[in-house]
Amino acid sequence: MPEDFAYPLWPSRITELLKETPQAEDAELVFRWRDEFWESHWRARILQHGTVTLLRADYTTDWSPYFPKWKISVFSIPKEYITPAQEILFGGGMQSLAEKLKQHGLTPDYAVREKIQMNLAEWDHDESRLTPQQLLT
Repeated sequence: MPEDFAYPLWPSRITELLKETPQAEDAELVFRWRDEFWESHWRARILQHGTVTLLRADYTTDWSPYFPKWKISVFSIPKEYITPAQEILFGGGMQSLAEKLKQHGLTPDYAVREKIQMNLAEWDHDESRLTPQQLLT
């Protein structure tokens, strides 16, 4: 992961925030350093202050012994956006996700993709986390 990126949540906090959901004991927790497969597209969205995914909950009806049905993915973001990302997550985003997961239940008959996203352009970044070179761009 690039050194100017970080994760807005940590495993123990996710466990705590989702402990009342049916998925709490069954989901795989994955940390991904970017939210798109194609790095150039993802990096362009960051530079253009576009929308990035902070956390995603996926359910697949196709069972495999290698993949659990529920997967919770946490994505890294530029470090200077950590505080606003946590405001989104702790200020209702995770609670809303937990409610949706409860509604879906542990084994719905359909695929699920629930996201918590952040539009970087809508939030001020913390310039104290930027390097002098980043401040010039």
